[in-house]
Amino acid sequence: MASNHKHSCSICLDDFTQPKILPCFHTFCQDCLDGHIKVHTHLNKFNCPICRTETEVPKGGASGFTTNFYIEDIDNQQTCPKHKKLLLDLYCRDCSTPICYKCNVIGHENHKKADLDEVGIEAREKLATLKQKLEKEVKEILSFTHTLTKEITNINNSAARACDDVDKQVKKICSAAIKQGEDVKQEVIKIRDEECEKLRKLQEEFNKFENQLQTSVQCSDDALKREATIPVLDILHKVQTLADHHASRSLDYPEIRYPDFPMVDIDHQSLKQQLGDLHAIITGTLTSTFDTSLMKVEKSYYSNDAEIFGLTWYLEIDYHEGRLDIILYLRNPAEINKDFDIESSTIKLINKTDQNKSVVKTDNITPHEFRYKKSGMVCFWYDIIKPNILLKKDNHFVDEENTCILQTTIKINHHMKTHE
Repeated sequence: MASNHKHSCSICLDDFTQPKILPCFHTFCQDCLDGHIKVHTHLNKFNCPICRTETEVPKGGASGFTTNFYIEDIDNQQTCPKHKKLLLDLYCRDCSTPICYKCNVIGHENHKKADLDEVGIEAREKLATLKQKLEKEVKEILSFTHTLTKEITNINNSAARACDDVDKQVKKICSAAIKQGEDVKQEVIKIRDEECEKLRKLQEEFNKFENQLQTSVQCSDDALKREATIPVLDILHKVQTLADHHASRSLDYPEIRYPDFPMVDIDHQSLKQQLGDLHAIITGTLTSTFDTSLMKVEKSYYSNDAEIFGLTWYLEIDYHEGRLDIILYLRNPAEINKDFDIESSTIKLINKTDQNKSVVKTDNITPHEFRYKKSGMVCFWYDIIKPNILLKKDNHFVDEENTCILQTTIKINHHMKTHE
């Protein structure tokens, strides 16, 4: 069993035998790979046992993949796979493969060949250049994925704030509705008290009059039971006055108000309007490269056009008076959609070794109507960096090819029609 997993096959877990490297750069023994291909091939394709990358089976099966000579070199086995005792000392340019002197005579006799060591020097130079390029791309990808992670966090935070704001608005609406309801109930109580008081006073008045009539009836009954005439004459006048007064009074009910609150359906359209519209803050980013070797004279330079939000944008880089100004323009400002407003824009001058040292400046669009609807100018970043600081290689804003990277992020407020 091999002690170093870098020198062992992940299928058999032993030292490599005839190591073959796949396009995904994973290496396996030729026999192990042949067995895997036989079991897992579908429509002449199989998945790498490690990363699951789909790979097409070459002619000849596993033997058709490139031999991983790096692993063979580690084990001091730079020998010909066909002629085991012979060293590989030539390179067939037609077949792009190392060969021994026997292979040179048999199978490669009319091909263009070169000394393997000379080819090795060429290959190392190319590989070193490619390695630097790949390392640069790895950094850019890491920076990009790091930015995506931050944006995911920002989206989650923005959604949480929006939900909190919705809850606050709902509470405000509910609070206003409760207050309005309390006001209506107070009006109901006022009507109730006024009407009940009016009827109670009328009731008391008629209760008194009813008592007077009852007393009059009783007195009349007592007088009629007597034979004497004088008592009848004494009471007759009083009873007559009381009867005349009663005849002049009406027993009609007065006008009465009854509090009533007819229930109505909730107007959801109005409720949505009260709640407010949902806006989506949308950001788009254009990445521009700038050739700093052009900065030999003080003048303006322009980036290539980029399409964001269905509009065409470009940057103007002004180099003058020892400073660097950058302006963001819309190519056709009249085409801007009325459903959104440009809120702000941020320019980022990328530091190629440390993202935290990148130069970042933000310009809020004020007043945006005048700027982009008339001149097309959206943002202006004044004196973003001193040219001598930008051009100094130790500051890592400029690469070996004298280029720097400018990332422009544009933020718009999109009016979403939630209550149509």
